[in-house]
Amino acid sequence: MCIQFGVRLSIQTAIESEIFFRNKLLRAADKDLIMRSGFRTLTEILVLAAVYFCAGKLGLSLAYLHASASAVWPPTGLALAALLLWGYRLCPGIFLGAFLVNVTTQGSVATTFGIAAGNTLEALLGAWAINRFANGTKVFERARNIFKFVLFAPILSTAVSATFGVTSLTLGGFAQWNQYAPIWFTWWLGDAVGDLIVAPILLIWLTPPYFQLKTKWIVEAAGLLLSLILLAYLVFLLGIPSSSEYIMLLPLLWAAFRFGQRGAVTSAFIISAIALAGTLNSVGPFAHANPHESLLHLQSFMGTIAIAALVLAAVISEGRRAEHLLEVQDAVSRILAESPALKEAAAKIVQVLCERSGCDLGAVWSMDRASGELRCFEVWHPPSIQASQFEAVTREGRFSRETDLPGQVWSTGRAVWIPDVATDSNLRRAPVAIKEGLHSAFGFPIKLGDKTLGVIECFSREVREPDDRFLQMVSDIGGQLGQFMERKHADELVRQAKNDLVKANEELERRVQERTADLKQANAVLLRTIEEQKKLEEQLRQAQKMESIGTLAGGVAHDFNNILNIIQGYSDLIGREPLTEQQINEYLKTIDQQIKRGATLVRQLLTVARKTKTHLAPTDANSFVLTISELIKQSFPKTITVALDLDHGLPPVMADSNQLSQALLNICVNARDAMPAGGKLTVRTEKIDQNKVPDRSLEARPESYVLIVISDTGMGMEEEVRERIFEPFFTTKGIGEGTGLGLAIVYGIVKEHNGFIEVESKPGQGTTFRLYLPILQSQGKSLVDESIKREAASRKYANAPGTVLVVEDEEAMVCLLREVLSKAGYQTLTAMDGEEAIDLYHQHKDEIDVVVLDLGLPKVTGFDVMRKLKEQTPGVSIIITTGYLQPELKPELLQAGVEDCIYKPYLVDDLVEKVGSLIEHSRTSSKLIPYN
Repeated sequence: MCIQFGVRLSIQTAIESEIFFRNKLLRAADKDLIMRSGFRTLTEILVLAAVYFCAGKLGLSLAYLHASASAVWPPTGLALAALLLWGYRLCPGIFLGAFLVNVTTQGSVATTFGIAAGNTLEALLGAWAINRFANGTKVFERARNIFKFVLFAPILSTAVSATFGVTSLTLGGFAQWNQYAPIWFTWWLGDAVGDLIVAPILLIWLTPPYFQLKTKWIVEAAGLLLSLILLAYLVFLLGIPSSSEYIMLLPLLWAAFRFGQRGAVTSAFIISAIALAGTLNSVGPFAHANPHESLLHLQSFMGTIAIAALVLAAVISEGRRAEHLLEVQDAVSRILAESPALKEAAAKIVQVLCERSGCDLGAVWSMDRASGELRCFEVWHPPSIQASQFEAVTREGRFSRETDLPGQVWSTGRAVWIPDVATDSNLRRAPVAIKEGLHSAFGFPIKLGDKTLGVIECFSREVREPDDRFLQMVSDIGGQLGQFMERKHADELVRQAKNDLVKANEELERRVQERTADLKQANAVLLRTIEEQKKLEEQLRQAQKMESIGTLAGGVAHDFNNILNIIQGYSDLIGREPLTEQQINEYLKTIDQQIKRGATLVRQLLTVARKTKTHLAPTDANSFVLTISELIKQSFPKTITVALDLDHGLPPVMADSNQLSQALLNICVNARDAMPAGGKLTVRTEKIDQNKVPDRSLEARPESYVLIVISDTGMGMEEEVRERIFEPFFTTKGIGEGTGLGLAIVYGIVKEHNGFIEVESKPGQGTTFRLYLPILQSQGKSLVDESIKREAASRKYANAPGTVLVVEDEEAMVCLLREVLSKAGYQTLTAMDGEEAIDLYHQHKDEIDVVVLDLGLPKVTGFDVMRKLKEQTPGVSIIITTGYLQPELKPELLQAGVEDCIYKPYLVDDLVEKVGSLIEHSRTSSKLIPYN
């Protein structure tokens, strides 16, 4: 036990000693590293201070207005470039250099401290603003960042140094307050031009990628330099006439277009240096008697040249980059459009990227889902590049996440740029790449959404710094490739689905054919059923109308027999007994009244019974109310009292009398059925202003209405019945006692008249229907007045001589008309059928003025006779006489050329007046026709 314990103690002591010595070595190494880093930083600070001191002494040697304020101050640009390139840790070097320059020139330690603090703060603010807002050391790559640079560095930050410096000098008594403004301006201008001339040339030349002069450019660069120096010598050292200094823009443009930013800023620097030399020697366009003024003018020119060079070079560089990117994107788009699969597309895209970006080798990696690794399936390089060993290693490579360049791209999901593969320890192929002369590389993912499908990489023999815009472009290309792969995969799925669909379609077609016969047969049965249903519905509607007429039939027959009996009785009295003239006139008057009564009864029945479409016309609501009231008084049981309360001042409504008569009759028949033991039926009319229309009606419009109220004292109805009374085929009557369409027809008729209907009813308290019909405005009155005018005009031209052809199949009627027309002075020709009428008119068409034509003729109908006569004489005047004419036919007759339609029975005097009116009108029109 003691031996084991001793061994363990010895081992533990040895381990602790080893750890102690290792930690000690690590601390020593860290201290050594810190000391080396600190020494390096100190060296950089001292070097910067020395350079600053020398540049400051050079600038102060050109101070004319004040010993500490020079119009030429290169240290400002030097300090700004140093902080941007190597960081803010070099600020002490700026302070030290500025302190030494000023303390050895003029002033006290306090003023020198203020000036040095201002110079340091100026550089700090300028560098911070450019890093924060203008893309740091890459500030000169884009034109808009150049303008930010001009604003933050030459304009704003230099104001800090000028203010600190001049204020320190004046407070220390080394400058007068009355000289504050000119000293401040000189100080500010010198610092601003230093930022514009010195900082850009340092930043552009010292920022990678570093300039590599190619052999083909040497001759052109030499020519540019020679031309630049020659022109500058002529303008600034030989003193040619003033205003010639801007000829220097020509070589500046040459430099910007051909050599980019480095050529532009270098040319601007050379021009500024030669111009400064000439001005100091009192030669050139800026030489004046006062050296200080000469330098101020020179500095303004130098600042302008510098800004122009920077902006011009940036714009040209942006244009070239954009053009280059567009060319690459266009080439990639064409390749994707023309390639059938990823393998062909990827190889061509790698070739385009390498050729357009100056790379020497490219590879495409795809994801192997089984192993979870990236596998290379395509490598491209131009025939002139020999990289067989690297190509072999690449083709055989398998990389997981974070391994080598493809693994890094896969892991991050973003494009990766390696300036030099020799510095990347994660690149397994780096030794082989270096051996083959490959240095910089970039790779980007082939992505679909957030999913990486593969990687493309390119290698170059040159060391290149990252290009963010190029990386963004290739990332977009990777997205395009991902969509291309997804689209091709989708196309494959679509093709497979199409094949499956074809098979399914064939199976479906077979099944469809099996069922088609059954469906056709079922469809035929269904169509027959629908057609029969439509016919049945129409028959039911008409049956409902006939039901109403049948209800009236008994009373109508009774009244019509009374009328005939009265006419027969008075006719017998006139024929049997000798009577005085007064008695005969009284008997004839009674017969005439009964004839009118019978005609009215017939018209009322036709109005209710006819099948027509809705034809709206200006109508007095009281007229069809009176028509229906006469019918129901004659046909309803005597136990039902019919009372009327009519407003005789009602305005007209646009209505179809036939339709509204049908609606009122349906309501009245329902009221009769609700009063089997008798009762009172009241019909009332009145005008309702729009402000009195019931608010509860959603169908009411903001206008005035004619109100028709039908009330009965019947049994009434329950609320659930009242809510359904307008539903088609709903009825509370027994089987065979009603169709259930009566009130549904009423609702439809009222809606067609743009009105609405209300119903109030309670059990045992009767029922009230209210029909609201919109009144006709001034148009109705004008139509009625026009009708009166036409009637007056027809009477004005009565009894004009002429020849009339009477076509009538009733012999007694023919005799009557021949007698009446002859007594009125007309020549009369008569025909008993259609054929005779056509032949007779053909023989006497030059003599006949008017044709009185009945429609119901034997052999040839009245319609055909009318057409034949119109074919012979298009202008012939025709009057139609008929016992019944469907309303929709009258407009067709008038349009065909018929002058008027007279309904039987009619007064023969009316016919004579109408004939005379037509003859007179025809002759008046013929007199107005001019003769040639």
